[in-house]
Amino acid sequence: MNEDPLLGLEETDGLDPTEAVLSLTDRTVRGLFWTYGSVALTVVLQVGYTVVISRRLSPSAFGLVAFAGLPIALSGYFADMGISAAVVQKPELDNRDVRVAFTGSVVAGLLISAIVILAAPAIGVLFGNLKVVPILRVLALSFAIMGFGSVALGLLQREMKFRQIAIIEVTSYALAYPLTGLLLAWRGAGVWSLVGAALMQTVTMVCLSYALTRHAVRPLIDGRRAKRIYGFGGLVSVNGLLEFFGANADTFAVGRFIGTYSLGQYSRATMVIGLPLSNLATGASSVLLPGFARLHGDDVRAGRAFLRALALFAALMFPMAAVLGVLAKPLVHVLLGNQWGEAASVVPIVGGAVAFGFVLHLPAVVCEARGRLRQKLAITSSYLIFVIALVALVVQ
Repeated sequence: MNEDPLLGLEETDGLDPTEAVLSLTDRTVRGLFWTYGSVALTVVLQVGYTVVISRRLSPSAFGLVAFAGLPIALSGYFADMGISAAVVQKPELDNRDVRVAFTGSVVAGLLISAIVILAAPAIGVLFGNLKVVPILRVLALSFAIMGFGSVALGLLQREMKFRQIAIIEVTSYALAYPLTGLLLAWRGAGVWSLVGAALMQTVTMVCLSYALTRHAVRPLIDGRRAKRIYGFGGLVSVNGLLEFFGANADTFAVGRFIGTYSLGQYSRATMVIGLPLSNLATGASSVLLPGFARLHGDDVRAGRAFLRALALFAALMFPMAAVLGVLAKPLVHVLLGNQWGEAASVVPIVGGAVAFGFVLHLPAVVCEARGRLRQKLAITSSYLIFVIALVALVVQ
């Protein structure tokens, strides 16, 4: 095996025959190219959609969806059970493994969807806002739908098929938000235009991902294989829960203690800064996860690759956050309109937090890729404690 000098990644066995001539670094670079190409195109669509939708809906509508999104995002970790991550990371994967993973994914998706629908009134009481109840019940259907597609997406990521993933992401967003969402908003659907767009995106992603993989879907229960897949996936879910609390403690605090109007302002501010920065971080994670998984057992080269990747993305994200912070006021005015003036003051803070959070998140991605979930748990727990302490200080 030969080391490629770009990131320190090396060529490994088991590559797809059509890509066997490519080193792992070549495939990683190509993956970043396709991933960030889709990100750039999606951002263009997002900007156009945001410019229009922010003038059609009130801040309270965005606040309600952002508030409802908290329990939905939390439940998503239980619905996925880390199965897609297990599909990506597992050193050897055969057809029976895929069937076991698919069976568990479908069952978990249906179960969590039913639980959220039944628990929606209690969640509304907990949040102090019963208007989120019907929104929660409709958004909960996304778990039942996504249960049929998470394994297919995991297989595409495992095989580093980032061109196909890029097509899925761009197509699903284009059909969901600029088309479905704006059409519903134009017809006066209000907050339901945001809900309908979210469901449409999930349906489109599931259909396209399965069409590109056509993996086995016949149910299979195998205790030995399930223990390996769900054991790893369970630890991934625990880490995901901690990441969720760290990422959403601020949203909950604003919505619970300040109100949905202010949360709407805050959510739009995070959107402005999140378009480039969050997509940059997510794209890097999705490409580096399967790349580092292929370096299983080689700590020296993985360490070199990690340091180079960390330096590269830190050099991109922090300057970008600084520029967006300086341009916050004109950006918010042009993109969102006059009713979103409060959001401009939040953009610089959110930008710095996103950049700093990614620098801490990258080591966690590497730990997951290499099967070292206890180390990832320690990193995630430390970050969560820091965020909770900071939010508590601000709220007081």
